[in-house]
Amino acid sequence: METKDRIFVLLVLSGIGYAGYHYRDQIAERLGLRELEPGLVKAVELTRNDQSLHPGQRNWRHLQQRVKDGEIEMAADAWQVESLGGNQFAVRVTWQEYGETVVHRFDVDNNTAVVRHRGRIREPAAPRD
Repeated sequence: METKDRIFVLLVLSGIGYAGYHYRDQIAERLGLRELEPGLVKAVELTRNDQSLHPGQRNWRHLQQRVKDGEIEMAADAWQVESLGGNQFAVRVTWQEYGETVVHRFDVDNNTAVVRHRGRIREPAAPRD
């Protein structure tokens, strides 16, 4: 490769790198990369490994056993997480039990690795006619 070609390739790659850096938020949102942020992943892992749903058994194992026994059904994206600011996160796990949607919430502090089970979230009642 000639020197002109090398300079041209470096300029093109630099432009692509700058555009990727400048539009990284939009790119991450479109590709679904937000779910791979280290803080979010750590919050879900801490919640899955906590023993608040069934004493003596990790949350993920307890729910997996209930699915295996046919008691509940879980979707592939049953574990949802949202940032509350800093290293605080809210993790929700959702499953179907007897035709009803069940949602449990956990508050997670990634700094201290503390998981607090907030219990079942009740959906508001439908308005009456």
